[in-house]
Amino acid sequence: DGGALSAWDVRLVPGAKGTFQLRAPLQDLGLSPGRYELVFAIGAQGAGPEPPAVEEALRHQPPRTIAGWQVLRHALQVRPVP
Repeated sequence: DGGALSAWDVRLVPGAKGTFQLRAPLQDLGLSPGRYELVFAIGAQGAGPEPPAVEEALRHQPPRTIAGWQVLRHALQVRPVP
C-alpha cells in the first residue's frame, strides 16, 4: 500500500524445511485487522540492511539480494477475533 518500512524487535524461531515462526501479540507489532505486506531481510546475525537499501531491492522482481541479505515478501491478512 506504499506504507513505510519499519523494523520489529522480534526473534524469528527456525522451523522445519527452512521455515520460521514469528510469535508476538499483534498489539506489540502495531497491527490491527487488515491486509499487510511483510518484508523480511534474511541473513547473518547482526545489523541488517537500512530501509533505503531494502526499498531499492523491492523495486525489482524478484527482489534483489543486498549485501548478503535475501529480501522476501509475504502477504498477511489479520482477521478480527469473533
